[in-house]
Amino acid sequence: MDANEILVKQYHLLEERRNYFGRLFWQMPGLLFVVIALVFSKVIDKTPHIIKSACFGSGAAMLLMTYIAYRFRASQNDLEKRIAMVEEKLKNNGFPGIIELPRSYGLLGARNLTVYMLAVFAFALLLVAAVI
Repeated sequence: MDANEILVKQYHLLEERRNYFGRLFWQMPGLLFVVIALVFSKVIDKTPHIIKSACFGSGAAMLLMTYIAYRFRASQNDLEKRIAMVEEKLKNNGFPGIIELPRSYGLLGARNLTVYMLAVFAFALLLVAAVI
């Protein structure tokens, strides 16, 4: 096996892992929103104390999800940088036609904005719990 075959194999492994983290990044907050919606559908007509507990628990869970999403985003950004290094190495080794993947680690990228909005939603739930 020559060096280029190893680079191509490494590229495929990095891309598979990046896709895996990407799926988790979007699926886990989606699941949490469904769970929170179910919780609130069950407690909406209950006493303020129960609603306060639901808001606090949901806010705490959303803060945890914000941290997890932040870590997934960081892992994806790291993998994108490594993929770019492999693409550059393949270009330098004479592979014409290597198409670089677009990079998404900008300040206002979709993943960053998602992490910001998860944090805002978590703090809003905690604020509602504190006010009730």
